[in-house]
Amino acid sequence: MMTNVLYHTYISRPVFPNLLEITSTLQLFIFLLYFFARLILSLSWLVVCLWMFRRS
Repeated sequence: MMTNVLYHTYISRPVFPNLLEITSTLQLFIFLLYFFARLILSLSWLVVCLWMFRRS
């Protein structure tokens, strides 16, 4: 009974999918962060361009 539980918790379920899940969520987070940074940079560039255009 105890060995069966140990087998199901440790041996049959490997560590790798869990690590892959963690790395994929980390990659998704980094991608979203990068995407939002690019979006904010482009929007601020647009705002600066419009501000300069309206001043002239």
